[in-house]
Amino acid sequence: MDLAPVELRVLGCLVEKQRTTPDQYPLSLNGLRLACNQATNRDPVVDYDEHEIREALNRLGDRGWTRLASGPGSRAAKFRHLPAGALDLADAGQQVTLYEARPTLGGAVQTLPEREGDPEPPPDNGQHIALGCFTEYLRFLDRIGESGSYIRKRLALPVLDEDGEAASIEPRLGSLLRYAHLPARERLRIPFTLLRLRFAEPRPGESF
Repeated sequence: MDLAPVELRVLGCLVEKQRTTPDQYPLSLNGLRLACNQATNRDPVVDYDEHEIREALNRLGDRGWTRLASGPGSRAAKFRHLPAGALDLADAGQQVTLYEARPTLGGAVQTLPEREGDPEPPPDNGQHIALGCFTEYLRFLDRIGESGSYIRKRLALPVLDEDGEAASIEPRLGSLLRYAHLPARERLRIPFTLLRLRFAEPRPGESF
């Protein structure tokens, strides 16, 4: 069963905000409206009203994908997505089965809308993959028993400066020390920064 665009946006925002702003999760109806309609990191940018979002929540709730998460004494109704509940049950030792409703498994990196002055092809939003900034995703794979199901290739990441000059970042110290977009003084500080990062610990609710 395919989801309508508003249902996809609502479900995606619930998943996103649980990870990025856990202190504000579950979301109120107004908070979910703001998340759906925000202008950054959204393609397309939309303008859903509360009625449309409430109707989407009702349909998602009928399918068992979202639910009301606030009690009768709460000042505002709040909502959460249920895949998180499924993971909580699995962590507690319960047998849980999730069914994929899309025609293809998983997701895909999407190219950002073209903007004036962008190079060709335009940049996409997958830089965090190249840089290895996806610890929450790896933790998710580990929680569902699929930590050995992916292959990570170490690729060079080409970066263009404002003059169109390219320089590549590779996951090796020598490559970072030769990275032309940084002045020599900044490059010499890289080994000390990497050493500090080896012992860095994220704060609660924070991820790399």
